[in-house]
Amino acid sequence: RIAKRQVSVPLGRAHFDTKDVPLDPYLMGVLLGDGSFRGSVLRLSTPEKDIVDRVRALLPEGYAMNSPASWSDIDYAITAPNKSEGRRHKIRAALEEMGLWGHLSLDKFIPVQYMRNSHEIRMEVARGLLDTDGWVDRLGQPHFTTSSRRLAEDFQELAESLGASVIWGEKESASGNIAYDLGVRVEDARKWFWLPRKAEKATPRKKPAKRTISTIEYVGMKQCQCIMVDDPRHLYLTDRFIVTHNTVLAPTT
Repeated sequence: RIAKRQVSVPLGRAHFDTKDVPLDPYLMGVLLGDGSFRGSVLRLSTPEKDIVDRVRALLPEGYAMNSPASWSDIDYAITAPNKSEGRRHKIRAALEEMGLWGHLSLDKFIPVQYMRNSHEIRMEVARGLLDTDGWVDRLGQPHFTTSSRRLAEDFQELAESLGASVIWGEKESASGNIAYDLGVRVEDARKWFWLPRKAEKATPRKKPAKRTISTIEYVGMKQCQCIMVDDPRHLYLTDRFIVTHNTVLAPTT
């Protein structure tokens, strides 16, 4: 018998090869957070001038981001160069190819080519999502909020692959939909935001982030297969990037 949360396991980070992606990863995160993928125009809604300036800088050459006179001053249309030249909107085409175009905020998701990519690409997607739909709690730790369960699950997987511990929460919004709020526990939360306003509120943890074991339950006798990986400590990442081993020959110190 153990005291509650007395035993913990270290947080693991996944390592994937760098792969080409159709859109800049920070831009992808921002569009997932504050972009609209329906109708005839790609729209971004944000009151953050810093985000507007960075997105403009990340757009393909010739593309523009402006707020039409008939729109709110926080709504921007992302437009391609002269349509009369028969050019296809590269960003919309990329969103269509990834299966995102036409989706409402309730069913957005992170495309797999961003989920299984280098540390920096995954981190930039996370920063884009947190800069738009994230906030900082009183302990200086990030939270991500979304109405899409699939996006919440994807963000949890993304954050845990980057070495974070994620606390899942949900509540009913005023509209009757479920809002998912994911608390992110990390060593230095400042690295998880690009937006200066939010990064300034984030602070390093006084104690290392970790995953604790709350209960151990007996499920019966089962056949199992020991696995030894080619690593000095024989450790590997299992479901939800939990560090583990599966052999009696693993080191005990």
